[in-house]
Amino acid sequence: MRDCPALLLRSAALLLDGTVYLPTPVSQAEEAPSFRLAPGPGGTIQFGHARAFPIGCLIDDEARALIGEQAGGEGGGMAVVAALAEDVARQWRRSREQGLPYETRSDQVMARLRGELAGCDAARLVPDNLLLWYRRAYALMPQQNGRVSVHGRRYEPLAPIPVQGWWSSLQERTAEVVRRHLAPRLTTLAPDPRPLERLRARLADARGRTVTLFEDPPLRITWDAHESVMRFAMAFPGFAQQDAARRWFAFPPGTFSLLGTADLVREFALDPRATRLRTRVEMPSAPDIVHPFVSEMGRELCSAGHVEMIFCEDDLSSAAMVIKALERGIHVLQAGHGSRTPASPYRKLAESRAPRTTRIAAERAGLMVIPWVNAERGRRPVKV
Repeated sequence: MRDCPALLLRSAALLLDGTVYLPTPVSQAEEAPSFRLAPGPGGTIQFGHARAFPIGCLIDDEARALIGEQAGGEGGGMAVVAALAEDVARQWRRSREQGLPYETRSDQVMARLRGELAGCDAARLVPDNLLLWYRRAYALMPQQNGRVSVHGRRYEPLAPIPVQGWWSSLQERTAEVVRRHLAPRLTTLAPDPRPLERLRARLADARGRTVTLFEDPPLRITWDAHESVMRFAMAFPGFAQQDAARRWFAFPPGTFSLLGTADLVREFALDPRATRLRTRVEMPSAPDIVHPFVSEMGRELCSAGHVEMIFCEDDLSSAAMVIKALERGIHVLQAGHGSRTPASPYRKLAESRAPRTTRIAAERAGLMVIPWVNAERGRRPVKV
């Protein structure tokens, strides 16, 4: 279960009728403040309904726990991981061999469960009117001369308990309600066991540390048996880029990857919007070259945010997101952020340590040639 959100540990907040309120500005008094809920910029800030926060995150956590229990296997989630790898391979073949688009029908397990839990009475778990004050939770009792004024009524803060203790109690009550609500549907949460069986058979026959689960160039899916890391990698060819000063720089072929531990990949498969796979750019033939969009130390794609936007497309399946994100990552390396969007690398091409070349030499060497087009690839410095 997740830790108590930082918002609930602030110096002051109100939890009233299922809505979190933050004072503006926060009082610096040592005693419980005299809250007054007033409209306008000078009043309190309404954060949101408790169905989304803080109950929403607890419901999601418990739903994920139930999925893990039903999945079985190593770490409770390898069945989900194996199914995602096979689905990526299936959609890749389907696209390349039949010319069909990646599937836009999203069947995310978490999205389905959220729909089933929409009618759950979990929001009633926070009927308490509380004053959250310096990591203490005070029950608000109606009282004529109370210190807290809210919507024309006055309350007195009573019976303080640690906010962390109140949060732990809320977690337990939420888990009980969610499990009771989903009990009749638990059998539908169990994934297809066959992908996991096939993955285990591949791993049992493997002799090396890295096991190739699928390979159809330029796509390759591997599993690192030592670190329990899955990698979705897409190769890109060598290319030559021109900078604003009309100089050409040659970059060798390499791979762009999305990778994560079994737990991270499982979380991504279940709920892509809440999870991000790590990115990795490698050019084995020239490891000293650092592309302007690649971090010098971790070799991650600095502009990965442009790639991660794909993970917010609700109409795509997780497998389709993986393939499109790989394609987008390579597009970022080769041509900037995208059509009509100015690219913003973290360093100039001349600082990449890539060798200088000419267009004629690059074409003779068979490199992809990417000229400078200011309207589409104009680069501007950004703060890191």
